[in-house]
Amino acid sequence: MANFAENPSDIGRAAAGFVSSLTLSGKSKRLYENILWLFIESLKGDGSTCVELPSGAYVLKDDWCDFYGGAISSFLDWFLPRKAMLQDDEMQRAPGIIKKFVEWSFEQKYFDREHYDDFMDSLPKSKSRDIKRLRDLEEGLYLLHSPNPGAWAKGEFDNVETLAVRRQPEKLEMGYMTFLEGEKDRGYFKQGRKKIGPVMLTSKIISKFKPGDIANLTLGLFDQVWMVLETGNVYPEGTM
Repeated sequence: MANFAENPSDIGRAAAGFVSSLTLSGKSKRLYENILWLFIESLKGDGSTCVELPSGAYVLKDDWCDFYGGAISSFLDWFLPRKAMLQDDEMQRAPGIIKKFVEWSFEQKYFDREHYDDFMDSLPKSKSRDIKRLRDLEEGLYLLHSPNPGAWAKGEFDNVETLAVRRQPEKLEMGYMTFLEGEKDRGYFKQGRKKIGPVMLTSKIISKFKPGDIANLTLGLFDQVWMVLETGNVYPEGTM
């Protein structure tokens, strides 16, 4: 079991108590424990929330009442997709686990109603579906520039052909881009004040994008049409 108690924060004590209260199978209980450990790690991202132990380890010192809803939305929308190596089903369960942890902590009087309402407002019911949508988007975008993705898993790197090696683009744009709109199999993005498009995608990818989504892309211009050459994570609006 994760050593939640090493954190002086009452969030650590709450996590230990919450996990102990669960009547779940070993696998499910370990997932709850892992998600709560990652949550505490995300709260430690700001050094001002930590204290250093004699061992040199940094642990969380700030309590529940020192945080508001932004700490939870940042964990789910930014920290988990970027830092955690979780399976899709584990990612989809994370919002529900955090919701139950918040409810249990409130019942145990770790924070007041104002904090509770703010924490819950950061957990919309669609969060789990949105995580799957973003994961599907990342996979779909990846397939655009790596037609044989299975070769990566097998270590057959000679069989991985990307668009970037077939032909040199006339122009390159790279970095975080905001999705504006799509039509059929083409999309338009914004980077700063610059509008980029049309970008050749697929109708399935277009159907999963929402205006405001932020994608980490490398695009190449070929005969007045942009194509996806490299991809990273996709984030919902307001998380970057």
